[in-house]
Amino acid sequence: MKTKTALLLVDIQNDFLPPDGSLAVPEGRDILPHVYRLLADRQWDLVVASQVRGVCSCCADHPHGHVSFASTHHAEPFTSIPVPKLHAPGETVQQMLWPDHCVQGTHGCEFEAGLKGKLGQDAVVIQKARGTNVAVDAYSAFADNQYTFFTPLIKTLHGAGIETVVIVGLATDYCVRFTAIDSCKFGFRTLVVKEAVRGVDASATEKVLGELQDWGCELVSVEDVV
Repeated sequence: MKTKTALLLVDIQNDFLPPDGSLAVPEGRDILPHVYRLLADRQWDLVVASQVRGVCSCCADHPHGHVSFASTHHAEPFTSIPVPKLHAPGETVQQMLWPDHCVQGTHGCEFEAGLKGKLGQDAVVIQKARGTNVAVDAYSAFADNQYTFFTPLIKTLHGAGIETVVIVGLATDYCVRFTAIDSCKFGFRTLVVKEAVRGVDASATEKVLGELQDWGCELVSVEDVV
């Protein structure tokens, strides 16, 4: 951990937290004490918080009816449908459909209150790619799911000389998974803090953690990094 290290907080927003979040991750609040400790007990070279900032019902410059919202398709949440693959006519990809969540301007879109108070002025907020294109979802903090759009995160990390990325947040089987895999793809040593992540599907979490190790991620505890 002697190299320059960034703490990456993935989507710790009200809509992903029980009891009131529209897409609450079970036991999602259990990560908060660990996240707070990581922010308080170590001087990081960079702190980055990713934020889903989705479609807006009142602003003309944000798309309506996002492909990931079940309401767009008049379908049931947590079902999967094929949707067109961008830049590949005739091909499709499977899209999980979610309840409407993290709509810009809503309480659900905001960072959890305790986290917001601890981020500090030097923290960098990365808006994820979802708001840029109604037709493609974006789980990773680095890019959308089809790599048609990249956030400033890669440039931000390299610009700060970061070599190691420590990842916490929600949810293990979706946004944490895609973010951690991309972190490895883009050449960063990637550590996932086990106590500070939770999954939408708890039964799939262990499999996902194994997959992350296959990609080169290191599974660590809070004690390993504070």
